[in-house]
Amino acid sequence: MLEPIVFACLLTAMMWVPYLGATAFVRGPLSVLAGDPIGDSTIDKPPLPNWVRRLRQAHANAVENLAAFVGVCIAANWVGDVPGEVIIAGYAYSYARIAHYVFYGISIPFLRTAAFMVSWSSILFIGFWVVGWV
Repeated sequence: MLEPIVFACLLTAMMWVPYLGATAFVRGPLSVLAGDPIGDSTIDKPPLPNWVRRLRQAHANAVENLAAFVGVCIAANWVGDVPGEVIIAGYAYSYARIAHYVFYGISIPFLRTAAFMVSWSSILFIGFWVVGWV
């Protein structure tokens, strides 16, 4: 059950790259190195595309949900032999987070919500397995 945790952590750790890259492209690399906030709306700086803001929000959502995912996965490891269905749910979480990130960035609300629900359901499934409800 550790592999799905590492996979999800690596994905979440890389989600900042597109929006900081876009910020560096639009406002210059020094703005990123100086800690220029993404949501800064000052007049003297070029505006960022809307997708940059959306990807930042998707990344923040992924970070918020990662704690619950890691918690249930570690608990599943403590329980003992983890069946294949639970491991699949762990990977389903990560793939759903990728879909959520993409759908959020390109602004497709229904699919974004569906992807979020898949990732949330994966957390619940693993957690329910840990407590013996599945």
